[in-house]
Amino acid sequence: MRICSGAMAGVFATLFTYPIDVARAKLTVQERTTKSYNGTFDALKVIAKNDKMSGLYRGIGPTIASIAPFVAIQQVTYDLLKYKAGNMSMEPSVLLFVGCGSAAGVAAQTVCYLSIGCYSAQTTVRK
Repeated sequence: MRICSGAMAGVFATLFTYPIDVARAKLTVQERTTKSYNGTFDALKVIAKNDKMSGLYRGIGPTIASIAPFVAIQQVTYDLLKYKAGNMSMEPSVLLFVGCGSAAGVAAQTVCYLSIGCYSAQTTVRK
């Protein structure tokens, strides 16, 4: 159940923040001489006007496909580490929670990075 709630949390967070990522990416690649956008909010407005909502969510599929497992693994690992620490009679503290969170982030990043590497290796065309 926790793995599903972690994945759903990642999906919902991405749905709300993805348009800002699109605007940030477009701001980053625009040329200095021909500025199309004058900041994040202007970019959001112009993209929504020109490309409608689909422009704000272009490319979200691969993002969801990568963020859902990451957050799911991170959430499950964090909860498991916190549970194990409680069983070992460790006192709850900021340091304990930061340690659990850090370890969970490393675990999720490692698993997701390795899976992307496998996928990349499987889809690479050899000449």
